[in-house]
Amino acid sequence: MADILLINPPSGMGRVTAALASVSERINMPSLFSRIHPSPLGLLYIAAYLKKHGHAVSVVDLRRKPLSRSMFLARVRREKPRIVGISIMTETYHLALQIARTVKEWNPAAWVVAGGPHVTFMDEEALRAGPIDIVVRNEGEGTMLDLTRALLDGGMNSIGGIKGISYAVPRKHGRTVTRTASRPPMADLDELPFPARDLVDAADTPDSDIMITGRGCPYGCIFCAASAMSGKKRRYRSVESVIEEMHLLH
Repeated sequence: MADILLINPPSGMGRVTAALASVSERINMPSLFSRIHPSPLGLLYIAAYLKKHGHAVSVVDLRRKPLSRSMFLARVRREKPRIVGISIMTETYHLALQIARTVKEWNPAAWVVAGGPHVTFMDEEALRAGPIDIVVRNEGEGTMLDLTRALLDGGMNSIGGIKGISYAVPRKHGRTVTRTASRPPMADLDELPFPARDLVDAADTPDSDIMITGRGCPYGCIFCAASAMSGKKRRYRSVESVIEEMHLLH
């Protein structure tokens, strides 16, 4: 059993490659996408941070290892999570909503929390869609820890003072969305444990993987969400921490 189940939705690229069949034939796009499924570091950092503070966490990476609806439900029933967190990018938004609806069908009392770039900037849309209870905006480790503690201790009535969240409360004529103050980015990245890669089945891990050595970006490229998600001030991990993770991965 787990207090929290974190989910990485499957990619929506199947529909994209189908629509671009002539292009994919020229550059072998399906083969390309099959090779670039690195660890979901955002979720694994959150999982590691929650574990560090004593919470039971499980991770399901549906991008690397897709499951049928029945298999996914079997996993959820086995874990019996009280909180389900879903990482959402724009390409996975509609699939993530389907996952959230499935969770609510299993247990309407389970709290569904969404995070990631798409819902950070489209929080109201996501909350009004129905199955999502709370959105964690921007970087999620500290916010998710505060939120987990509050939900497990006091439920939705105890989350109003948490920075960096948006949440919806059912009303007679729809859902009222509340957005709390933004949470400052974590100043010392060495406070974070290494991503909890051990929570992903070793058989599904890639031959090569990625790691993050810093966060934030002073630029504002229109095709990139780095500065909007993590702030314009660049923050670096220590050299010692980076080298230690390299040795661990090797």
